[in-house]
Order: sequence, then structure tokens, then C-alpha cells
Amino acid sequence: RLACAQQPRPPAKQRAQIASGLAEIGMAKAAIRCLEGPEPAWAELADGPRLSLARTLLKGDAAQRQRGIDLLLELGSRQGGNAADAPEAVRLLAQQEGAAAAAALSALPALWRDSAPVAARRVLADPAGQGGLAVLQRWPEDPASWDLQWELARSELLAGRWSQAERLLRAIDPARLPPLLAARQRFWLGFSQLKQGQAGAAADSWRELLRHHPGGCVRDQQSYGTCCGY
Repeated sequence: RLACAQQPRPPAKQRAQIASGLAEIGMAKAAIRCLEGPEPAWAELADGPRLSLARTLLKGDAAQRQRGIDLLLELGSRQGGNAADAPEAVRLLAQQEGAAAAAALSALPALWRDSAPVAARRVLADPAGQGGLAVLQRWPEDPASWDLQWELARSELLAGRWSQAERLLRAIDPARLPPLLAARQRFWLGFSQLKQGQAGAAADSWRELLRHHPGGCVRDQQSYGTCCGY
């Protein structure tokens, strides 16, 4: 920080390097001060540090959050959406709620507007969750779909809509999920089946859970929180 405040100010390339380090340790305001001024250094800031800076800005106040969203949109749009850091930028952008983030998602290149992270966010933003099953079936191996499946299924479980929960939990083959997420899916599938009076089907689901995940959902505290916690 002190180096950026020296007079005369360091060259833009050096200030960008300092800003990169500040962004990595979460000092967004100091990083921006290094980058701005009579001779801005933004052009010298590589995409990786831009992503780190955006991530930090998203944790700040409304103005900082907007700046973070703008940075993510910029990263997701570079080279028509084909820049190396675009996928992570889009995923991070799609995790944000609110009108500003929604507008940024709509401004992304077509490559990303028709993607699992963006489609999942649109479903989550819809109070009725319209289109959720279509997203799960189209992108069953994308982490955004895994998160969406659980958010939608969890909502149905909390509301006691057991058949709807079962349908969502069946939408992705557990073989496509990471082991712990597959265990959670099987546990709650069995639970929803039991609530519908399908004791045999529930037993089958839990038998599969124990076959693929021998410790069940209570093997350790982390597993319990992921499998059994709403």
C-alpha cells in the first residue's frame, strides 16, 4: 500500500503487481487505489488477479459489490466468452442474487447465456422454480445443476411435498454426482419415499446408500451435515 502512495508513483505495471497481491489477501480498497489515479494501471492487471479482486469486492458494500459484478461481466465476456478465467467468472456471477447480477448475466455472450450456471440462477430467481427439471436433465454433470437439484429438492422437503421432492431427487443419476452428494441424494430419496408409504422403495434406496457409501450419513460429522442436514 505504501509503495503505491509514494511520489512519484511507481509505474503502472508495478502498481498492478502490488494490486494483485493486495487482491489476493482481500484488501480490495487498497488494490483499487493502486490501480486508479492519473495513470490508471487496470490494463496491466492480469485476469487471475481481476478474479480475486472481484471475489473480494462481492463481500463489500453495495458500491463494491456492483464493481465486483462489473469485473465478472468483463471477465466472462472477454474473447467472446472464451478467456481462460471466463468459466470461473461466470460461475461466481451466477451465484449472486439481485437485479444487478441478473442484468450482468443477460449481458454475457451467448456462449454463457445458454449455460448451466446461468440457467440454474434463473430457475432459483423464479419463485415457482420453473424449468428446474429441464436444467437438471440437460446438464446433469455440471456442479451448478447439482446445487440446483438440492436447493429445489430441499424446498420441497421442507414443505412436505414428498412426491415433488422425489421427482427432483431422481432427476440426476447418482453415478454422475460426487460420492458425498450421491449419498445425500439417496438418503433423502429414501426419506421422501418412506413419507409416501413406499417402505420397500425407501429400503432399497437406503440399501444403495450403504452399498455405495458404507458409513452411511453418520460416518463422520462432515458427512452427516451434508447428507442429513436440511
